[in-house]
Formats: sequence, C-alpha cells, structure tokens
Amino acid sequence: MKREGRSRRSEARGQRPEARRPRSVIRPLASGIRLLVSALRPLVLFLSAFFILHSAFSQTVLTADGLAAFIPPPAAGGGGGLPCTPSYANTGGTGDRRSIITITASGANVPTSGNWINGDNSSNGQFFFGDAALTGAQWLQFDFGSGNTVLITEAKYYQQNATAEGTWKWQGSNDASSWTDLGGTFALGGVATETITSLSGNTTKYRYYRMLGLSGSTSSNPWVYEMEFKICGLP
Repeated sequence: MKREGRSRRSEARGQRPEARRPRSVIRPLASGIRLLVSALRPLVLFLSAFFILHSAFSQTVLTADGLAAFIPPPAAGGGGGLPCTPSYANTGGTGDRRSIITITASGANVPTSGNWINGDNSSNGQFFFGDAALTGAQWLQFDFGSGNTVLITEAKYYQQNATAEGTWKWQGSNDASSWTDLGGTFALGGVATETITSLSGNTTKYRYYRMLGLSGSTSSNPWVYEMEFKICGLP
C-alpha cells in the first residue's frame, strides 16, 4: 500500500512539469504583448492628438474668420500680394481723402482743389471743365501716392443736378504715362448721383486712375460735389 501511494505521488510529481508548460508559453507571450503595447503607446497618443487637433483646425481655422486670422495683413502702402475685397468703406473710398489722393487734370477750370474728395457729397462743389468739348484730350487723374497700388471696381459721382457731362472712360496706370483702358465708355452725369459700373471687370491694382473725356461736352452749370470709390489696397 505504501509503495502504491508513493508511486501515485511520484506519478503526480511527474505530471506537474507537463501541467506547467502552458504557463511557460503564456508568460513570454504576455510579456511580448506588454512590450508591443508600450512601443505602440506613443503612436496611439500621437494619432489621438492629431485627430483632436485636426478636428479643432477644421472647425476654427477652415472658416472665413479663421483663415483671416492666419492671412498676413497687406503690406503697408502696396496692399500686399493677396487679393483684396473692394468696398466704399475701405481706406480711400469715402470721406475726406485729401491726404491720400492728389487730383490733377488737363486744361483750365478743372477740379484740382480737392473738393471732389473732401467727404462732402452735397455742397461745397466745383465747376467741371467749364463748357468744354471733349475730344480725347481732356482727363481727370487720381493719384493714390508713391508706393501705393489700389484696386477700384466702381465709383460714385455726385453733382448738383442731372446735367449731362459727355462720354468718358476709365484708365489705369502705374507710371502716369502708359495707360490701360478699364471697361467700356460711360455717360457722365444725366443724374445727380451716378454709380459708374464700367470698372466692374477691373482686377489689377494701379497707382493712378483717370477719366478720359471722349465725346460730347461738359457744362459749367452744375456744381460737381464728390467722387467716391469702391476700393481696396490701402493700409
């Protein structure tokens, strides 16, 4: 009986190593998994941060306001290389602009005193070329200053009454010598307040803009009050 019991205990002892073998396999496997998780943890953290930031970026930056915050402001004087949005509310559009714009013109009796750009569109006007026949030699020029180029896509003209002032066209230049036609011709006057839309196709910034008189005639009857611009490009 004693021998049988010892034999059974011996057999039991002999089976224990076989029972432990699975554990000896699992432990290295678990250890390997832990090492893999540790190795992947930085990648998981990076991807988590990336997707969080990407979501925040999409919701805040990829909007009109968000992008505006990342777009550098126009360079002083030149408007920068980025497109701009013309508006009468921008610098140089309305109000007293005598410190910004210089007016010159051909001939005598022309509005070079600055009354056209003093911010008063209902009084304090000036006669316009007198009673002059327009032949393509008469012009009225607006200079926006050294180092400045501006984009103008529309203008508003104010005068005392609805007298017609002949047919004109807009031109642009950066040297006041070589001029580029901007849009088609237009009839100046005929109403007391006129919105001139022939500039609507302009996509180029210029330092100088001028109106060139082509045909018809001007009148010394109405006072001319103001010229306003739908403009951008000035700081």
